[in-house]
Amino acid sequence: MAKSLLQLESLDVNSCGVEEIVSKTDGGVEHEILFEFNQLSFLKLWNLPNLVYFYPGTHKTSWPALKKLTISRCGKIKIFGHVQSQSQFPKPLFIIEQVIPQLELVSFDVGDIAMINNHQFEADFFCNIRHLQINCHLDEANIFPFCFLQRFYSVEALEVGSWNFKELSPSEGDSGEDNDMITTLPKIKRLILDCVTNTRLLWTQEDHISSSLESLQVWHCPNLINLGSYFSTLQNLTTLDVWDCKEMTELITSSKAQSLVCLVTMRIRECETMREVVASQGDESTDEIVFEKLKYLDLHCLLSLKSFSSGNHTFRFPSLERVTVSQCPRINNFCQGVLSTPKLRRVLFRGTDFKERWAGDLNATVEQLYKEQGNFIPPPVAFEKARIDLQEEFQVHNYTRRPILPSGPKSCARVHASRCRGSMWIVHCGAVGFVVLNRLGSIDRWLI
Repeated sequence: MAKSLLQLESLDVNSCGVEEIVSKTDGGVEHEILFEFNQLSFLKLWNLPNLVYFYPGTHKTSWPALKKLTISRCGKIKIFGHVQSQSQFPKPLFIIEQVIPQLELVSFDVGDIAMINNHQFEADFFCNIRHLQINCHLDEANIFPFCFLQRFYSVEALEVGSWNFKELSPSEGDSGEDNDMITTLPKIKRLILDCVTNTRLLWTQEDHISSSLESLQVWHCPNLINLGSYFSTLQNLTTLDVWDCKEMTELITSSKAQSLVCLVTMRIRECETMREVVASQGDESTDEIVFEKLKYLDLHCLLSLKSFSSGNHTFRFPSLERVTVSQCPRINNFCQGVLSTPKLRRVLFRGTDFKERWAGDLNATVEQLYKEQGNFIPPPVAFEKARIDLQEEFQVHNYTRRPILPSGPKSCARVHASRCRGSMWIVHCGAVGFVVLNRLGSIDRWLI
């Protein structure tokens, strides 16, 4: 069957116990098989701990259209090899000299990085790669390989996942080459830090990387206290998304907030200890802070948040059009100082349902919402299994992070969750018809 998938464009194999992608038929004389995926442009293999082979027999593969290759948590299969390793068994899934020049997105683990660093490639060998993913699901390395990034001078998006860093800085660990290396690092426009722990230091050295960032996503980084301690400048940032950083007590200091002159979207979710977004510093109580281009502000499930800022700052939001506040039961005002939001005419509030509120200004509206909800934290709500004739189906499987979903589908006939651990919330699913719960482990709360 696999030989006939000539029109297949996308293949995603996720969280299962397969040992091979293509199984071997029994009987007959074995011949070398050619698998041609002439139209396949996207391949994702994720969380396949038992995967050993693409095909257990003698074979060759052809991937002429492949552009995006993301592989993670597949510890038994060898992903990349050199031309001379084609005769090995089991053979690597890809010959690096053949596949890399055509890729635009690729993921590497620690072993791949070591292999590439120990080999000589042409200077433009990695020139087509625009999105680079680096994953380490073991504590194998704790110094980020900045020298490795020099090879990827065309990369615009960098995604770092599941890495236990001692530090994340180009200033150490690459001794003797610091100055040359800084000038050749790619100008990253989009940075994703996902499950990065024990970070002592991030971008330094004349702000080479942080100054070029346009999009920053910080997800599940449990030891991050605030962004200002790690990113010294973010003057080109347009999108900021912070999710599930358990120790983050504030997003940024007032002095660093003044550099967010290009920010358009700010989204903060499930940071349970965050008390304020912009923290005051010493004698800066009279500073004016202007978010010149900020249009969208989304605050979700910040259980300790009391205000956007407790300092006596003047805040100006000349472009702000939408503010969403959901599951922030302790926020009782927006800020203490002067506040200007000339374009804002509503606040979207989500407690147990969606509401629009406006009490004349943002501060008064937030105060009104606080009084309405009465500092109420919604209790767990049990499912009612009532069959409704709807078509949509929502599924969640093999999820270990917390929480699973800030907002579920508006309507669905079936919710199916299995093999999930941690606190799982599904909020505002609307009309739910049929619910299946299977091997969920320690689930704290479901909200419908």
